[in-house]
Amino acid sequence: VVYIDDVARAWTAVIDRDQAGIFNVGTGRSHSINEIVDQVLASFGLTRDDYPVKYEPPSPGDQRHIEADNRRLVAATGWQPAVSLA
Repeated sequence: VVYIDDVARAWTAVIDRDQAGIFNVGTGRSHSINEIVDQVLASFGLTRDDYPVKYEPPSPGDQRHIEADNRRLVAATGWQPAVSLA
């Protein structure tokens, strides 16, 4: 999960430094589905007590974990994400 302003700053950092290549833009941190659900609920002033979360069995091909390895971008530009999931 990465905030759109952080994505825009990453693009600007690459362009301003005239860097060529392919870069992963992300926080470099993995977030669980539960973390994301809790943050979405919190953004509406809700908790799981207010809005129960229903769990279903996983579907074939579901990704259990994903995170962007942003080390190349950080090394090339010094960019760091500024906005946390919260």
